[in-house]
Amino acid sequence: MEKKYKIGDKIFNFEIIAVKEIVDIKAVLYEMHHLPTGAKLIYTDTKDNNKHFSVAFKTVPDDDTGVFHILEHSVLGGSKKYPVREPFAELLKSSMSTFLNAMTYPDKTLYPVSSRNEKDFLNLTQVYLDAVFNPAIYYNPNIFYQEGWHYELNERGDSASLNGVVFNEMKGVYSSVDERINSALLKMLFSDTCYQYSSGGMPSVIPTLKYEDFLEKHRKFYCADNAYFYLEGDMEPEKPLALIEKYLKNAPVSNSEIKIAEQKALLADRKTVYYPVSDEDTADKTYITFGKILCDFSDKNKLFAADVLAQYLTSSNEAPLIRSMLSKRLGQDVRFYVNNGIAQSYYVIQVCNTEAEKEEEIISSFKQLVDNIIQDGFDKDELEAIIRRLEFQSHECPKECALAHNDAVLSSYLYGGAPELYLDNTGLFDFLRGQINTDYYENLLNELFDTENLMTVIAKPSLTVAQEETDAENEYVKNIQNSWSDSETEKYIQLNKKLKEWQQTPDTKEQIDTMPTLDLSDVSSLPLKTETKEFEFKGSRLLLHPAPITGISYINLYFPVPAEYENQLEGLSLLANILMNVPTEKYNVFILNQELKRIFGNLRFDYTVISKPNCNDKCEVYFSVSASMLNSNLKAAAEFISEVTQNSDFRSADYIQDVLFQLLDSFRNEIISDGNRIGAIRAAAPFSASGTATECLEGISCYEYLKELCSDFENRIEEFSAFIESAAKKIFTKEKMVIGLTVSNEDFNNFSAEKYEIDSFVSSFPSGGQKETEFKRKLKRESTFISIPSSVSYAVTASNLLELNDKYSGAWQVASKLLSLEYLWNEVRVRSGAYGVRLSSGYSNNLCFSSYRDPSGAKTFDVYAKSGEFLRNYVENNSFERFIISAISDTEPLMSPETAGEIADKEYLSGIDYNVHCRLREEMLNLTPEDLYSKAEILELMQNNAVSCFVSADEDNFISQRKIII
Repeated sequence: MEKKYKIGDKIFNFEIIAVKEIVDIKAVLYEMHHLPTGAKLIYTDTKDNNKHFSVAFKTVPDDDTGVFHILEHSVLGGSKKYPVREPFAELLKSSMSTFLNAMTYPDKTLYPVSSRNEKDFLNLTQVYLDAVFNPAIYYNPNIFYQEGWHYELNERGDSASLNGVVFNEMKGVYSSVDERINSALLKMLFSDTCYQYSSGGMPSVIPTLKYEDFLEKHRKFYCADNAYFYLEGDMEPEKPLALIEKYLKNAPVSNSEIKIAEQKALLADRKTVYYPVSDEDTADKTYITFGKILCDFSDKNKLFAADVLAQYLTSSNEAPLIRSMLSKRLGQDVRFYVNNGIAQSYYVIQVCNTEAEKEEEIISSFKQLVDNIIQDGFDKDELEAIIRRLEFQSHECPKECALAHNDAVLSSYLYGGAPELYLDNTGLFDFLRGQINTDYYENLLNELFDTENLMTVIAKPSLTVAQEETDAENEYVKNIQNSWSDSETEKYIQLNKKLKEWQQTPDTKEQIDTMPTLDLSDVSSLPLKTETKEFEFKGSRLLLHPAPITGISYINLYFPVPAEYENQLEGLSLLANILMNVPTEKYNVFILNQELKRIFGNLRFDYTVISKPNCNDKCEVYFSVSASMLNSNLKAAAEFISEVTQNSDFRSADYIQDVLFQLLDSFRNEIISDGNRIGAIRAAAPFSASGTATECLEGISCYEYLKELCSDFENRIEEFSAFIESAAKKIFTKEKMVIGLTVSNEDFNNFSAEKYEIDSFVSSFPSGGQKETEFKRKLKRESTFISIPSSVSYAVTASNLLELNDKYSGAWQVASKLLSLEYLWNEVRVRSGAYGVRLSSGYSNNLCFSSYRDPSGAKTFDVYAKSGEFLRNYVENNSFERFIISAISDTEPLMSPETAGEIADKEYLSGIDYNVHCRLREEMLNLTPEDLYSKAEILELMQNNAVSCFVSADEDNFISQRKIII
């Protein structure tokens, strides 16, 4: 690429101190130093039209109060130049942003924004700069009380309670067994450094954080000489640099380097923790986790080599470490991963669903496995296949490329390393391959499994720990409240009164007008377009899409599922998980997975449910195969997919048992941590055939089926295997098969079916008889309570517009955005303390309210019921133009080439073409108050036919027809 600047050039007060071409991402990286303050800045010049800005601060916690997490939330709650109550929310209402958020890491806090629109990009940059350097937290303590924590007390005689957005968020986080384990492990691994502390905050410790200490942390860490700026994209960098310079002129300088201590090796230690469960069967549900510090951040070769070994040992159920545990019944799964992105990386080996008494046998088995591998040698073909796959994946562009590059830069730059270390992989994969014929991997394997300095966490299931923690919290608050004098009690009553008054006082027009916004004239009247060409090829349909890629292809195969499986989708869903985990005629499972790594960058099996617009009564279900690969591997890919789909041995009971038990554990944890998604699928299911199919394939119905199958596996496996075997033969035929293919822009314009081996993919599958593929089943309408062991909830209510004599339109896109960010945000997030809440709508015609990590989920249903009234009143008294801009932004998210192709396929199959998107854009741009009034009426009608799902531990405050215990 052409270089814009050279070393020594100055832009404002930024001096360029290094210029480096990054071949892997086709970019030039400029490292800059702000001469007056010492602030650091990286500008990565790419041809990406998405423009990215961020500022990061090294934030080193010294306790578990989560102060930096609370600061991350709070500095976006108003600032000197933008004195609105929540600039972050205001930006969400009026921006074409492609990314807008903030993140707390173990040792840094990052504030990134991006937009394709230059004016919008500069608006976002300026608001974020004012937020971090001039936040309103110094004169408005309500921000701290809302986002962090406060004692909830409204009247004398009431019992006080704890509330706050971060407080509730972290209660949800620590409902996860993984978070409890990781927290305990880090306290042992890094007992002398900041990494021992929970940067997000421990719920039991957050309420000890004082407002004054919170402010002091901002003064100390949010300084110019502790700032790391990052710019990326096709832009004129002088414009954002001018904004940054303006703020740095007045930003404080600490003149003291913030250091992260180096952790020295410690003696081995072990700890037992407990995690909450609802199911009374706690046998074989213990997790035994081992961890050790691996190396300094700068040893990139060793980090990647350790990742190679982790994949070698655990990438499939036939990988050596997992097979060792499974064959000896020492556990149901093993996870092995390297955790980097911090000053000292560490690795984790975890045996899932075992018993604590098996720890010594597990360690002995580890040692035996290592001895065997060193004695027999590594499978060199497997090592090569893993390295080849890692190399392929390093060249793929993720959805948020700039953010990924931003993270990669900070993974070295924050600790004094070269900013390009994790961007430029020149020589890395040659190094990894070069060690295959040496003793490097053997030595590293010995090091990884050396029990000296090994930390161990035993996580046991508990039916009582959730209630014990709730009781402890209540007792803590009760004791605190009992210690208050009358004047202190009155102080907290007044604090809550002032907080609520502030929360309920809308921003004035003058305040809102300070926010930089786009006008509708800044927004294109036409949506972005993904081109699709359709071809007929030997009876199959081929959908072709272009992307800015070279030498890589993304291919999706869609096989229609016969309608005869309408009432068996729960069992059929498991076919996608079983494939690749059982042997085939040609390969055992180990070689099968080795070939997978050799041929593909990625290979996924899943289901895609398709319905035509405005049709609730029928749908089609496709089994989808999604793959990415080098163009040179297309023929091998076709042969491999054919082998897996047509010649898998579904009578391999032991293999199937292993994968189903692993899936059940993963599914359970997903329901606890992602209850809003599971609840939304359940609530929407009865209104349409597509909703029912989705619920049966990936919702709570599927979980129930899986749980029953695992509980009686020996008696049911023969019948289940026969069912899966028969279904696979009927599904994997070329009859009505659809192929979606994403290729380079050049090949899209000069496409050759021969070059892309289309005949190989089509001819790989046998002909089948004509299939009836219309699914018409609808589940019974009933509200559901899903019991989870968590102190936060997920409240969901859904309906379908066609049932209400309406259909999805631009008005609904805007109404959903307006209600989510104006009404639900204020009522459920701000005033109740939930971490998230939204109203979603779309071409499925589903309307769905859902909350996330909600401390008052049962009350949230009442908020949903009043949404129509709010919408009507709002439209009568306010302009809604900014919500149109935000709603349009949601229709144009960042997408990777792979995702863009998949979405284009699904829209084509659904009959949603570019004209439909143009009509939606036109409806939004020409929206009238009358259009929104009509939606208010629909929302009021919705209350009479809605279906709800409550994912919670709080059953007493919800009426349901069904109860499901997780």
